[in-house]
Order: sequence, then structure tokens, then C-alpha cells
Amino acid sequence: KVLKIIVKKNVVDGVLYLDNKNNKKFLKTSLIILACSALGTPRLLLNSSNKDFPNGLANSSGLVGKNLMLHPYGYVEGIVDEKINSQIGPKGCCIFSHQFYKTNIKNNFKRGYTIHLLRENGPLTTSRNLLKFRELKFGKKFHDIFMNTFGHLIPIAIICEDLPQKTNFLELDKNKKDLDGMPGIKINYKLNKNSKKMLSHGITKCKILLKTIGAKKIKSFGPVRETGWHISGTAKMGTSKKNSVVNKFGQSHDIKNLVITDSSIFPTCSGVNILSTIVALSLRISDDIKKNPNKYFNHSK
Repeated sequence: KVLKIIVKKNVVDGVLYLDNKNNKKFLKTSLIILACSALGTPRLLLNSSNKDFPNGLANSSGLVGKNLMLHPYGYVEGIVDEKINSQIGPKGCCIFSHQFYKTNIKNNFKRGYTIHLLRENGPLTTSRNLLKFRELKFGKKFHDIFMNTFGHLIPIAIICEDLPQKTNFLELDKNKKDLDGMPGIKINYKLNKNSKKMLSHGITKCKILLKTIGAKKIKSFGPVRETGWHISGTAKMGTSKKNSVVNKFGQSHDIKNLVITDSSIFPTCSGVNILSTIVALSLRISDDIKKNPNKYFNHSK
């Protein structure tokens, strides 16, 4: 586990880490590539501050930890009379629509969202949800009520494109440290007006969709809590060190042999699962390091 990145004269010298016996050790290196997620990467950079970088490494712009983005998530579901076996198939997004994905001047919000048709949950989760909404009770009608729902449910997700805001950020929490004494993080995030309008629009459209196909017992809510899966933006990519942390190849503007390949370098978050974009960027960055090693490596070591 890396605790700190050690920098000397604007060049990474190595890392301070804990081995599997919990002993602190130093590993000298000529290049470091960070891929610790949009939470872990800024946490490590901020925790590695020194006299030359008092506000954290690679942070001359002041943007390390800032512009935290996730995917505000709305949910709509309905039940159809026909048994469609919606519990069968791959978990996740089976069918999707980008009809409302791009900015439309007719809408009262910027950018847009993806509509994902989901697979229904398994029998245990379906039962639990029905009990939660008091639609399923133990007794003689238990199985009838359950079987009229299970395999008949159409769940839909609205995944919004969050926009970067400096007021959404993470910072070190020195009052709450982990077992190794490393500061934890405090999240400062508030859903902005643009995302709220986007969620409302998406929920309305999906309710219309379900009503059109004759669905019943339509439920909707948003934002869905505990859905900060696709986090990004806390070490922004850009062309200038004044308003970004890394260049187009994930290389720190401040420290040439420090590279970031995870979703923290996203300037915007998109409205889709970010994994493929992370992989594509990582391959592109790795390829550039291979082709142009002198641009990255510290050969004085």
C-alpha cells in the first residue's frame, strides 16, 4: 500500500509504502503511473504534499480533488400483464437509448442522459422490494402476488451526465484516519440544478413509455441513493496547467514522470458506464509512453 509519493526537485523519486508485514519501505522509481480511481488518486496526491507542493502533488492549478462527478441516477419501473421473463438474461443494461443524450435547445438543461432497460432482479430481491413497498404480505395470496410480479417487471434506469463544478470536491479528512494512519477523505457533493432538471425530464419520459405499453403500478424516484459508482473528474485533463492537472496523455503538468490513467482525468463524465473510456485512455497513454519514453522517464536516476 502506497502512503506517499516522494518528489525531489519536481521529479518523482519514489514511493513510501507498507509491505505485507506492515513495515514502511521506500521504493525508488523513474516513473509512476497512478490508477487509483477518482477518489484514491487525489487522496494520494493530496497526502503527498511537501514544501514544494504544499497543497498536494501536481496541484498548481488547485484542481486536485475538485470537479467530482458521478452519474445521477433515476429509476422507473412498471408491471405488465404478460409474463415476459424479464428476470432472465445478463444483469445490467440490456437495451439502451441515446435519444435524449445530447444537448437539445428545447430542453431546460445542458447535455443529457441515457435510458437503460434493465433486467429484473432475482426472486429474493424482488420479494424484498415488494415487502418494502407493502405490496407483498405473507399469507394465502403470497405466491399469487409474487408470481404476478416476478417476470412481469420492467425496470428502467436514467443515467445522467453530471457536469464539473468546483463546489463538488473531496478533501483529506485528517480527523478520520485508516488503520495505517493515512487520512481518509471527506466528500462534498451536491446535486446541481441542471442534473435535477435532467432527472425530472428522464423520469417523465420513461413513465410515458411504460404507460404507452400498458404497464401498471408504475413507480419512479430519483436521484437513487448510493449510486456513486462511476466517479470521475478529480484530476482534470486539459491543455494548460492553469486550469487542469494533466495533459492529453495523462502526464502531470507539474511533474513529468507522474502519469494518471484512471477516471479522475475525465473533463466531463458522460452519461454511460465509464469503463470502456478508462481502458481506451489507458491504452492510448501506455502507447505514448512506449513510443516517447524520454518525455516521461527521469533518466537522472
